[in-house]
Amino acid sequence: MKSMTGYGKHSLSADGRSLSVEIKSVNHRFLDVALKNFKAFGFAEDAVKKLVEANAARGHFEVYASYSDGRENAVSLLIDYNLIGEYVKGAEQIEERFGIKNDLGFCALMRNNDIFKEKFNEDDEAVLLFLITGCVSAALAELNAARAKEGALIKADLTAKLKFVSERVAEIEARSPAVYAEYRKKLTERIKEALDGAEIDEAKLLNETAFFTDRAGIDEEIERLKIHIKNLFEIFETEGAVGRKIDFTLQEINREINTVGSKANDIELANIVIGVKTELEKIREQCQNIE
Repeated sequence: MKSMTGYGKHSLSADGRSLSVEIKSVNHRFLDVALKNFKAFGFAEDAVKKLVEANAARGHFEVYASYSDGRENAVSLLIDYNLIGEYVKGAEQIEERFGIKNDLGFCALMRNNDIFKEKFNEDDEAVLLFLITGCVSAALAELNAARAKEGALIKADLTAKLKFVSERVAEIEARSPAVYAEYRKKLTERIKEALDGAEIDEAKLLNETAFFTDRAGIDEEIERLKIHIKNLFEIFETEGAVGRKIDFTLQEINREINTVGSKANDIELANIVIGVKTELEKIREQCQNIE
């Protein structure tokens, strides 16, 4: 079991170049990968995304790259002269039409990323690919270790909470026969009071009790609850992405416990059901952090 939240960082150097990669992950319904500051590694974006996809099933991942090249003449600057001409022409037209002073200068143009672009030598791509994939792989390993560590803590907490739920379901199961017996007793007393000493028709009483038992019986719900809880304990021990399985099983448990609550005409059972639903909500909230 892994958390969807984690952080990993790694740095590499080769042939006068150095690269540092940071990866942050947070909760997300699906797998989403965002690459930041990858201007020098546009050719490697697909490879990097595939590395992340191979290490995660869901979550939002942000991959930051910090690159420097200490070699001489490693980078050439591409200047878009046509675009500069358009900026100059546009500034002149604005001055002529609106009377605004044209103070467009070199510094203003230098701040425009569309005009000046860095170009790395084509024969550098092999080295850059080695750097970026190596850094990303190592950072992912660190991030996954952090996710696994947090996942172990979440698992321990979920196991304790689910154990509480299981114990409360056992209490519901133990209480159920008494609920029927108490209902029969109350029903008998009411009939005696209504008949004012007349003889009770035991057959009708048994039929009424049987009707109640059939209408308010929760034996099937209890059995399904026990099965779902057992399945959930097993899912906790499963490797890989289990978040969606846990979420689905929790929905089934919630459905059964809601049915128990609606059927059980008993204050003690109702209080137990409320306690179970409260704990299930805590489990559901925790599960939002699981991959």
